[in-house]
Amino acid sequence: MNTRFLALLPLLLLISCQKPDLSRLEDMEGEWTLLYTSGGFTGAGFDAPFDHLSIDEALDFILYQDNEIVAEGMIQEKNSDTEDIFLEFNGSKIDSETWIDLIDDNEKYLRFEGSSTMHFNAPCCDRFNITWGKE
Repeated sequence: MNTRFLALLPLLLLISCQKPDLSRLEDMEGEWTLLYTSGGFTGAGFDAPFDHLSIDEALDFILYQDNEIVAEGMIQEKNSDTEDIFLEFNGSKIDSETWIDLIDDNEKYLRFEGSSTMHFNAPCCDRFNITWGKE
């Protein structure tokens, strides 16, 4: 029994120490349309005060609502203990009274579904997720 465990130990260590594929950050660049939000206490998401996201090659972002800028800033990749890319959104809002998830709750995991759907998933517990479609 112990010899089987010892034989599997290197494999388990290799799997548990995988780092995120940071080349996926390049896939964020472009224009994105809000598809839906989810999560929160009810799981139903929230009414987003934005409908469009623009990300450039430097990972600077602009959030729009009806072609008007509502927030802008930069995206930083943070250290992650998982295969997922952990992001932090640092920015400012045009209207400081408006709650904007990517600014006010700025930690998200990045996940792609094919090349045309991007998910920003909250790291834990009753927080919100945002799903975007590539334009």
